[in-house]
Amino acid sequence: MSQTPPSEPVITNQPEPTRWHLIVGVIGLVYAILGTCAYSFFGLGIALNNWVVSLMGIKNPPAMPNAVYAAFTSVAGLALGILLIVGSVKLIRRQASCAKVLMTWVIARLLLVVIGLVGGFMTLQAQVDYGQQWDEAVRTMIEERQAGASKQMPPFNRERQELMARWSTIGVSVMVTAFPLFMGILLTNPRKKEEIESWRNMIR
Repeated sequence: MSQTPPSEPVITNQPEPTRWHLIVGVIGLVYAILGTCAYSFFGLGIALNNWVVSLMGIKNPPAMPNAVYAAFTSVAGLALGILLIVGSVKLIRRQASCAKVLMTWVIARLLLVVIGLVGGFMTLQAQVDYGQQWDEAVRTMIEERQAGASKQMPPFNRERQELMARWSTIGVSVMVTAFPLFMGILLTNPRKKEEIESWRNMIR
């Protein structure tokens, strides 16, 4: 009576499929969409500033300092958000071209962070002056509507406003730097670079 020998497990050299591209790609999409919305609203606020002020009934509002710089930041941030959306979609679909798009985004995003950090400190006094001018404009409006009502407002604390502006500039820079740094480290990892390059040979 013959016996069938037990089948031996088939050993292959195929690596196990990974899912990191999905996780990172989705995070990139969320980051990009939130950033795009934020910069869009920021740009819209700059464009509609005079109209909003007129609705508030404030006469002779202070001029927005560094409006050109603010507009540049808004447009640049919006463009980078679109670039990250494109790169994230390519990453999710495992297209090897995602590496070039995402590394371009990483470099440009970190450069914009440096520009924002330097620009924030260089314009810090102008920002505080703008806040103080707004405080005075609001007080004037309140006094015109009801005499003595502005005395209920807390006094403008310039030192406190300078401190808040300084730390908010640093805090925002740190927050927006975290993901680009992570993405840059990931894309320069030898194993990840090899895996991404292997996607060129995928049958779709």
